[in-house]
Amino acid sequence: MKKVFAILMAAAVTVSMVVAEDSGAQAYPAKSSKSDFAVSLGVSGLFTADFTNWDLTSTAAGLGMDRDMMDTMAFAGGGSIFLDATYVLLNVGFTAGRSHTMNEDIRYAAGYYPTDLMALHFGILGKYPFALGERFVLSPMLGLEYELVLSAKQDGSEMRYAISNGTQNAKAIDALSSLWFNIGVAADFFLTDSLFLRCEYLHGMRLNNKEEAYLLYKDSDLYKLALGHGLDLKAGLGIRF
Repeated sequence: MKKVFAILMAAAVTVSMVVAEDSGAQAYPAKSSKSDFAVSLGVSGLFTADFTNWDLTSTAAGLGMDRDMMDTMAFAGGGSIFLDATYVLLNVGFTAGRSHTMNEDIRYAAGYYPTDLMALHFGILGKYPFALGERFVLSPMLGLEYELVLSAKQDGSEMRYAISNGTQNAKAIDALSSLWFNIGVAADFFLTDSLFLRCEYLHGMRLNNKEEAYLLYKDSDLYKLALGHGLDLKAGLGIRF
């Protein structure tokens, strides 16, 4: 993992230097004496809200799910570190939170499943910064994130999941981890020429994880669609070199 992250860091710096040379736009406030290309490091608080919407068939009525919809909501908090090479942003984060899976008709009965989750987040985003005034920078962003679910527990017990006909007892790291496609924006306010406050908003959609893919394959008469989407909010402090 360290080698992979080192390669991504080197690639981010290289790509950003090339873009910076070709770009005529000013990436940072004019007040700064630094060049348009810069490398920054920082830390931020992280809040995530993830939603999965299941489309159920009429077969679900036999299970007491007669509204033909089931939803999973997961809310988590944590922190992240980031490396910003002007036009490429790398980040690694950690979150802990809880998810709830329910059908509207049985919210407080058998269909209510609170699960405690812990996860790591590895992201890479392309970004294009615009200086708005002397100290404010706005950066639209687009990229990928891999969410590595470390743990999923109900009532203190580690959950196990079916992910294939031959694997019926998989851990959360194998069953629930997934790839996200994100779009959003970062806003930087420079306190000095080097120190800045950063706020980020990302909205994303993800591919089905292995458990969802297996349910859609195995129980196709019940489950028709699982759409995963969500948002990330970050606020933190960075330093530009």
